[in-house]
Amino acid sequence: MEVNGTKQRRLPLSPPPLPPVAEDRSRRRDRRSRPDEAALRHALGVTQAALRQGVAEGLDAVQLTRLAHETAWREVTAIAGHASPASRADAAMAVASMAILRPVDIAKLAEVDGGGTRMLVEMGRLGKIEDPRHPRLAVDATRSAGTLDPLYADGSPHQAYHMGFFVAAGYVSAGHPVHTAKALVAAFVHETLLDDGVRRHVAAGATAGASREDWLASAFGLLAGQRLKTLGDDGRGRQMATVLAGSMSRVPSLLPRRLPEADHDEALAEVRALRQQRDQWLPLLDHPVVRELMGPESATMAQVVRLLGLSPKRP
Repeated sequence: MEVNGTKQRRLPLSPPPLPPVAEDRSRRRDRRSRPDEAALRHALGVTQAALRQGVAEGLDAVQLTRLAHETAWREVTAIAGHASPASRADAAMAVASMAILRPVDIAKLAEVDGGGTRMLVEMGRLGKIEDPRHPRLAVDATRSAGTLDPLYADGSPHQAYHMGFFVAAGYVSAGHPVHTAKALVAAFVHETLLDDGVRRHVAAGATAGASREDWLASAFGLLAGQRLKTLGDDGRGRQMATVLAGSMSRVPSLLPRRLPEADHDEALAEVRALRQQRDQWLPLLDHPVVRELMGPESATMAQVVRLLGLSPKRP
């Protein structure tokens, strides 16, 4: 338009867009610094190799769990040191969990995913390169007779796997009450005759793994996993392996010190807090009525199964 015979530029109707804020740039930088699939594959391979060596040396469930998580953290930190603390913790949990668990477990964990972590995204990337049938690596040669807390010692060689699944479930649920409740209900069903797999074992005359110790390992594995998520978000991912091993251990104070003194002491303080929380829930979760329902030999649950008309499904 013209003003006093001079052409004037028309003002825009809206201001120009603002430049990206620092937070957005930080997020983009974090995405760029996350490990790619090849790097994750290498970290998983190193962690699996460490577990195989640990099994060959006769390590127990606590020691194998700590070994997997320490190795995964070290490898992920080496390849993604500039990522955010939460991203490093998510990737390390994904690598350690994939070394202990199996790719088929990813779908089960997705059912309790609270959406607050990238752990399942990273596990999905790793699951593409793994044989879904690969054997469980963290086999406890002591059959729960080593340093594992007697509350979780069911006499089987697979408590690192069993507890590892529920630790992962607690991590991805991230304290979300609905998803935590779903995981707890699933754990209860899994340890009773309500589970079709347990009923098939019983019908075939085999000894099922369902037990009171499995139930407590599941419940308190969820609790530990949620605490690991908080540690990772707080930039204390380096302490996660020690906290997890301490929460599983018969005598946490006897854990070998592998962190700087201040970090080790902080980790043991977290273990004590987890133990206090566990002791508050134990009278309910280990109530005699609950114990009566656990395992394949529960007469009470057998009556419930008959009343519900449940029978093993055909394979």
